[in-house]
Amino acid sequence: MKTKKRGIKFIIFLILVFIFIWFLSNGENQEKIISAIKNIKIKDIKIKDIKIKDISFNISKSIPIEEGTIDIGNYKGIVLWNGEKLTKINNDGEIIKEKAFNFDEIGIYMGEKSIYIFEKPTGEIYILDDNLDTIDKIQMENRVENIVESFHNIIIHTKEELGESIKILNKDRKIIEKIITENRNILNYATNPPGNQYIVSTISLESSGIKSEVQGFKIGGDELFYHEFKDEIILYTKYIDENKFVLMTDSNLYCISQDEILWNRPYESLKDIYLYKDNIYILYSNSLEIVSINGDVKYTFSFSEEYKKMLIYDGHLVLYGDEYIIGIEEQDEIFKYRSEDNIIKAIKDNKKILILYEDKIELGTF
Repeated sequence: MKTKKRGIKFIIFLILVFIFIWFLSNGENQEKIISAIKNIKIKDIKIKDIKIKDISFNISKSIPIEEGTIDIGNYKGIVLWNGEKLTKINNDGEIIKEKAFNFDEIGIYMGEKSIYIFEKPTGEIYILDDNLDTIDKIQMENRVENIVESFHNIIIHTKEELGESIKILNKDRKIIEKIITENRNILNYATNPPGNQYIVSTISLESSGIKSEVQGFKIGGDELFYHEFKDEIILYTKYIDENKFVLMTDSNLYCISQDEILWNRPYESLKDIYLYKDNIYILYSNSLEIVSINGDVKYTFSFSEEYKKMLIYDGHLVLYGDEYIIGIEEQDEIFKYRSEDNIIKAIKDNKKILILYEDKIELGTF
């Protein structure tokens, strides 16, 4: 009798095994199993349904401006840029100063304390203070493509006969380094906090597809490391400390230390990235992810509205899109504001927010 029962159990076992094998033979079912396993592996990641705190967002002031403003900065007053002229106004909309530039092809970079205006073809660069006064003028020998500040350095991206190049200036605005790339287009560049190393990312087209590269150099010295990324475009690079930096491509986020890739995570439809203290904030698709510098995902937020940029305040985060502005403190939504007009840009004003529209600026408080 026991032998018969064992035989029945064995037959049932074989039937179950057959059903399981048949189930796995279906590709769609395989994907479901793999997805379930992945979900088990990342069970430590917290997917947040944002709780709402009752904190109001108010428009305390609306300032009319001329139409055509395309950028805004905060330099002990509001600075507006319309593509040809800088205008500084106070919070009542009164004009403090204006400065126009008659350049054939103009570029602008609004730094932390200075504004850089440059004529691209001639390489002529004007550096302005917060009063829109010219404090320095730099003449490059070649066409200037872009200017950025990186910690205590200024990096100037130029085009030369042999290829593209970058020049690194110290705090006294003296050139301390120059590098030329051939047969490659420069994408991004950054110096480390001490200012003794820098990275340059480039892109080139090969028969097999695109190839992005990042190289690290010592100021006044040799190459320190090299990494390449097939079929990826480098969008962002920034140092975390003296040797470690983050690199974002169109599909992955990497944390790199010299010649070692410490970790990477996949992302799609990147919109914005921000480093603050020990966290990396990544805005992509309709989601926000907060990742530690060790690669651990702390929180993932999903939104029903579309947001495109982030502003980091002390203790909370503000996201804005064309229509909505949302504030997050810790893991709670502290406010949500829906604008009647299309938002061009938003910037910090101490603990407030300046919102640029086509014909006005609004001052938001929360």
